Amino acid sequence: MSMNIRISAFILLSALVPGTKVRAQADRELYVEVARSLRKELPQGVIVTDPNVWQREKREVPLPDLARAGLQLGLGAETGSVEKVVSCPGGPESCRLTKGVAIVALGETELSGDTARVRVHYAAMTGGIEAPVTRTDLVLVLVKRRPDSWSVIERILLRIS
Repeated sequence: MSMNIRISAFILLSALVPGTKVRAQADRELYVEVARSLRKELPQGVIVTDPNVWQREKREVPLPDLARAGLQLGLGAETGSVEKVVSCPGGPESCRLTKGVAIVALGETELSGDTARVRVHYAAMTGGIEAPVTRTDLVLVLVKRRPDSWSVIERILLRIS
């Protein structure tokens, strides 16, 4: 069972168990904090979020509803898939965005106690309309400060291209 399915199952079960509603709220707040952190490094303008979990293999695994809602709330984002928003007609150097100034896709989220690790992939415009996009892969490490508050404590850059 993948981590995202386990998180989704936990969220679904937590809605059924009295006293666990705060945990479900904290999960949404986790993704709001991820979005707020990303917003600081993304260009100004329309941000697009991918509704699926980012994976190198092209399997479509829907992003959990709370993650999608948190990202959209924190970024004020529209929805669109990486495959449709990033166009690379002549190879990686020719990549352009067909919608917005950046697209954000989340990878796996690992929860362990009061700590979360969220893998993030984004493509952002680096200049004018003719400038290529920059692709960034990173991991954000967050810690839960209160039942409804998360803070980014580490940003691990995996790749920029």
